[in-house]
Amino acid sequence: IFEQLSVMYAIPRMYVASFTVVLPFFPTGTLERMEDEGDIATASTLARMLSSIPLSRGGPTSCVIYDIHALQERFYFGDNIMPVFMSGVPLLR
Repeated sequence: IFEQLSVMYAIPRMYVASFTVVLPFFPTGTLERMEDEGDIATASTLARMLSSIPLSRGGPTSCVIYDIHALQERFYFGDNIMPVFMSGVPLLR
């Protein structure tokens, strides 16, 4: 994942007009709750990592995430990224 994050951090610095990251799934989508002492909310951690993507010339990066099952995760993202939640279910019909 380090190489992928490195590219995502570098692209906005190349003066692109806009930048959109598409995640076909949010790999930590069900790990947003902490039930035991010492548990790590990995969904929040990944959201913070994605929120660190620098602003492009056109503003914040759009992050399109498909089929996220915990809508409260939109509040984990910072101001440098705009999460957009989509569903792939209509494509199955």
